[in-house]
Amino acid sequence: MRSVSSQLFPILASMDDLPVPTKRRIDRIYIHHSWSRFGDAEEIHEWHINRKPPFKEIGYNVVVNIGDMPIRPDVGFPAGIIQLGRSVNKTPAGVRGDNSHSINGCTVGNFDTLDENGNPGESPDSAGAREKATALLAVTYCRKLNLPVGQVLGHWEAKFVPGVPDPHKSCPGDNVNCDLMRAYIWQVMHVYYAEFNEWYNNLVEAFRVQHPDYKFTSGGNR
Repeated sequence: MRSVSSQLFPILASMDDLPVPTKRRIDRIYIHHSWSRFGDAEEIHEWHINRKPPFKEIGYNVVVNIGDMPIRPDVGFPAGIIQLGRSVNKTPAGVRGDNSHSINGCTVGNFDTLDENGNPGESPDSAGAREKATALLAVTYCRKLNLPVGQVLGHWEAKFVPGVPDPHKSCPGDNVNCDLMRAYIWQVMHVYYAEFNEWYNNLVEAFRVQHPDYKFTSGGNR
């Protein structure tokens, strides 16, 4: 797991801490996947500043972690833990042609693949946690920004937004049905929000008890 000294981006302590833009109008929330079997906000930041052309910092506003992966045991946080990335008051680098009025979240993993149980994602032990955290994140943004669930899109769906070019991306993964994703998010919003919120708070608190020196959010916009 990533060391305290190499943590650049804070862990979201609770949905109450989730920042919303004060300087940008938000029309859509885009869901991406990292197309990798490991990573966290710090790792994605490195990928983005070293790409060609480079970004100045991580392009995504939030990152949902995958958990322990033997391929890279030196990075990552528990499955479902959310980190804040680029400030929501800055324009993200997520969807060319629609960055100014969107929030972009990335779920770490490769959902172009199926696990050994035939479910989307390469890691069956953490897929459920990532799905719950991603849905909770989307619902919280919808509530805070007064957006309908229909405005939560996969990256590839940007091609249906007027004036936005086809991104030629699979995000949030070839094996993710975005209509079913939105149906799940709708269920979380209307049925499971309190349960999922409690689950996330317990997830973070368990990690904080074991690792109190890590950076956590403490309210306010970022």
